[in-house]
Amino acid sequence: MRDRRSTAWQTVGLAALCAIGFCGCPTDDPLDDDVAPVEPGAIDADRMWDDLQYLASDELAGRAPTTVGNDAAVDAVEAVFEEAGLVPMGDTGFRQHFPYLRWEQDLASVALGAQELTEGEDFRVFDYSGSGNVTEEMVFAGYGLTVPPFDPAQFPDCPVDAGGYDDYLGLELAGRIAVVLRHGPGDDDAIGEDCPGNDVSTVEGDLWTFGYKAANARAHNAAAMILIQDYHHPSAVVEGSIPEWYYDASFPVVSVDREEMEVAMPLLSDWANAIEENGLPNGQATGVSATVNVDAAVQEYVIPNLLGAIPGNDPVIGHEVIVIGAHVDHLGTDEITGDIYNGADDNASGTAVLMELARAFGADGFAPARTILFASFNAEEEGLAGSCYYTSDPVYPGEDVHTMISVDMVGAGDGQGLHLYGALFEDYLWLGDVMIGAAADAGLDYQVIPNIPVLASDHVCFIADGATAVMAETTGSHPVYHTPEDDIDHVSAGNLEAAAELLRVATLTIARGEEEQYLDTGEARRATAPPAPDPAPARRLTRSR
Repeated sequence: MRDRRSTAWQTVGLAALCAIGFCGCPTDDPLDDDVAPVEPGAIDADRMWDDLQYLASDELAGRAPTTVGNDAAVDAVEAVFEEAGLVPMGDTGFRQHFPYLRWEQDLASVALGAQELTEGEDFRVFDYSGSGNVTEEMVFAGYGLTVPPFDPAQFPDCPVDAGGYDDYLGLELAGRIAVVLRHGPGDDDAIGEDCPGNDVSTVEGDLWTFGYKAANARAHNAAAMILIQDYHHPSAVVEGSIPEWYYDASFPVVSVDREEMEVAMPLLSDWANAIEENGLPNGQATGVSATVNVDAAVQEYVIPNLLGAIPGNDPVIGHEVIVIGAHVDHLGTDEITGDIYNGADDNASGTAVLMELARAFGADGFAPARTILFASFNAEEEGLAGSCYYTSDPVYPGEDVHTMISVDMVGAGDGQGLHLYGALFEDYLWLGDVMIGAAADAGLDYQVIPNIPVLASDHVCFIADGATAVMAETTGSHPVYHTPEDDIDHVSAGNLEAAAELLRVATLTIARGEEEQYLDTGEARRATAPPAPDPAPARRLTRSR
């Protein structure tokens, strides 16, 4: 192991000497062209595959935060960071500890009239549901949406009539159980994302989230909420989570199989179809009672991110930081069914690539101009908890983050290359240019596709902090993520290698301060690129709608 701690202090000392005119400092070009730079190590595809197999094994049981499997995954990444000689940047070695609120369910039961339902088959409790025992009449409240009257000039993409739309219009919910459909009329995403919400909505674009629907039911005085799959999709028990900012300790929220609800409410499909046909709310009192009983609570734990750096050695740009991040956690084990969510694609794959890049750039003698921070974030699946904690308590000032790349879901796909989600925006276009150009010069026969943003990974917290940040995901299909089928059989070594090789050449180029050679200065392309996205709606769980 090579210890870089002394290098970090030497960098600080050199910068200070340069500031007062020390003659040994570079004057014009911050990089010394007379000395051949040391290359980082090569990517070892077999080693990455071995790492992924371990991280996605049943032994680690889905790597949910606070579990033994998550601890083992963190230990494995930490061992690689230490072996690679990275500088520990946590509060305890590589570990940056942060508070984590974990929702834990003790018991639950649901009955529709006299019919007792079976948990896991007929109903599920949403993660971060509150507790309560409610026996009352069910009231069908359509999609559970309230869109107030609005100015079409302010919301030009909202397909709802400017006079508004309210599923609760004329309904008496006090103390009763609201029954709502998933998503919205016509299954039109624009309603959820582009229409204004009422005062219950905490951020723009969240009207389809389970959390908003629960909060809106509560705002209309319901005592509990049952969500059922809409008629645009096959009947199923919906699984998901209430985002933490919508959590209410005394409001239970469950999902019930639509076919079971149709037995209790024979006119359910007619009521739902009327909304589709007329474009108007069609709430109904049902006269049918139900019982929703949930006992759950939130417990506070402390869990770690892992942070390891290679300090920049250039006096001009050495303080600038490239963050390469990947979340180590996944969804764990279903306590009801016993199914293990191994998360091979999401995100054992990204973690394996992160580990291999740490080894490569940790090669003896490699000295970047800019600082590289390797970050293994925790609790991404629980609302980006680890990465957003980092940006609230960074080890480098936020304004020094030059680039952030979240490596997420790079195991499945077609082996052809990477999507850079977010790299179609004007402030981020250069990053796609750099990766495309660096890959071509390195002779890599992979695609790099700048794409629209995906605002559901660790880069979101960095966007909110003002950094250039994107998500790297392999091209092709990712059909089984967030299911128990996301295991080793649905990923490939070829996808890992494509991601690692492309990220290696792009990171190397930026770390050396050599990106200018690849920048496309075409005014036409940049003039038509939209501004960077507002990240506010994105800090939501990926299982929240």
